[in-house]
Amino acid sequence: MVPQKTRWKQRLQAALGLGVSAGLLWWTLAQVPVPQLREAFQQVEPEAFLLALLVFVWAFPARARAWQVLLGPGVPFRPVFAALMVGFLVTNVLPLRLGEAARMMALRQALGVPWPALVTSVLLDRLSDAGLLLGIVLFLSPWVWPQGELPRLWAFGLPLLAVLGLGVWAWPHLVEGLTRGARRLQTHPHRWRKRLGQGLGNLAHGLQPMASRGVLVRFLGWKVLTWFPVFLSQDLLLRQWFPHAAWWWAPWLTAVTTLATVLPSAPGHLGTMEAGALAALQPLSQDRAANLALALTQHALYYVVTTGLGLVALGWLGLSLTRLWQMATTAAQRPQSLPGEDRP
Repeated sequence: MVPQKTRWKQRLQAALGLGVSAGLLWWTLAQVPVPQLREAFQQVEPEAFLLALLVFVWAFPARARAWQVLLGPGVPFRPVFAALMVGFLVTNVLPLRLGEAARMMALRQALGVPWPALVTSVLLDRLSDAGLLLGIVLFLSPWVWPQGELPRLWAFGLPLLAVLGLGVWAWPHLVEGLTRGARRLQTHPHRWRKRLGQGLGNLAHGLQPMASRGVLVRFLGWKVLTWFPVFLSQDLLLRQWFPHAAWWWAPWLTAVTTLATVLPSAPGHLGTMEAGALAALQPLSQDRAANLALALTQHALYYVVTTGLGLVALGWLGLSLTRLWQMATTAAQRPQSLPGEDRP
């Protein structure tokens, strides 16, 4: 039974997402008359769209492999891949942005993976995506705004590489320090510090399977491979409207579009993906019809692939959307109260 307060909170969150999506969709679609948009869509070759779709599919096995590396060598690939795609499906068709909770619960039900390991691995997975995409935006910004900005390439790129190298070298020490700090806080007499220590202890416990540099390097390697098919697929679509697009247009467009999906929205990132794509394309092209056609096409490709693979994965795991919704809302409300949980 969902408490009344939680139910109202969920309704407000869903209403906020719908409002943001409606506003952004109105803004994007109002920029181009329908006849011009229809004419822009006619530039897409069906073979190019199909090829971009097939290339895009390969990003998800690589993403699942990266998550599997974090979970440890005893976790088989197929349930990890299925749980990952189920998470995308939930984000696409159900409100409240519960895809991450759904993929954790799906994998927990399939394999009984401890909750701290699931939460920590998903958190690290998402933070690495955000860091990579922000790095791409910073790295490519001199090409987007070239007037006097090219020297900033090294000002951005070298510090990013230095921070990455330092983080990989210090990773085991960071995990060890987090563990020691959590133990000290757990024995502190103040209640809030003790609770903080318990939370950090769960985090440190979840990080133990991924505490070595080798695991981190393999994880980061697979994360990089995750984005190459995405960039290539994006480039194939881009060249339907912009045949002379530079090599950096695809990663720039991908990074800005994906970062825009952190905004609240209706299921499937409706409106936020289109707005992000138009914002990315605005300094590159003044052809509004082509920009909007590309934005809608890339969103359609994303939705078709993730929803299709998610439905297949749902059958593999023997789950229904109703059951998955119940599991995900339970996990999002009080993950610490889940039955049978391992504690550090």
